[in-house]
Amino acid sequence: MTPTGRTTPSSSGPAPRGRAYTPGVRSANSKAVTDRGRRTLQLTITIEPTADLPTITAATDHVCHDLARALRDPDIATRVHLHTARTTHSGPRVS
Repeated sequence: MTPTGRTTPSSSGPAPRGRAYTPGVRSANSKAVTDRGRRTLQLTITIEPTADLPTITAATDHVCHDLARALRDPDIATRVHLHTARTTHSGPRVS
């Protein structure tokens, strides 16, 4: 976690299970906030329009559980903002 409370993915090692290996997830980020005095992890996830919602939901549940376990705080709150992309991702642009 950075000094500003944001979590950042590591570029040296395997990517988090829920984000990197879930088909239909275009992007994801997280940050730690205090909401009404309670420590909260806020996840923002953008999915493809064709993503399978039960798969996304299961992966999100796993990530929230894994984060609480890694922080050794089973009572930490989580908030998930799920956004659907307007168009299907066609891959990286090359110029």
